[in-house]
Amino acid sequence: MSSLSEGLPLTLIEGILYSPIIISTPVGGIVEILEKDYLVDIDKFSDVITKIHDKYDYYCEDFQNKHIDFQSKFNFDDYIKKLVEYYKGCKDAKAL
Repeated sequence: MSSLSEGLPLTLIEGILYSPIIISTPVGGIVEILEKDYLVDIDKFSDVITKIHDKYDYYCEDFQNKHIDFQSKFNFDDYIKKLVEYYKGCKDAKAL
């Protein structure tokens, strides 16, 4: 993501969940989510892309390992399970 200005883009969250690797400029809410190793100044974007290309497997594994906590928080299956438990709790509370 090579934005000069950004909030917290949904594409970033989707990318972390479903893409092997994401790099972005350090703007907006992106800096709160993406590990600093994957935040890139706009003028160095092409250099970093080349660096990642040359050691693609290494950087993909590193990226996934550094974002595993984030991925677990936004895992859709886990989200649905938590939502079901929440509504069961509401039902149980209403019965009291």
